[in-house]
Amino acid sequence: MTDDARTLASTVAPPCPTADWSHIENGKITTIRVTFDVRVLTAGSPS
Repeated sequence: MTDDARTLASTVAPPCPTADWSHIENGKITTIRVTFDVRVLTAGSPS
């Protein structure tokens, strides 16, 4: 398993920190899990 921290960039919201995990078997990615805080992406949207 590998893990990484990145920044999700968008043209409609500010950059959002993300974290992702990849599971690799026999040299191939078998699973990718990504998580981020949606409050950053929805901060300026109407309720």
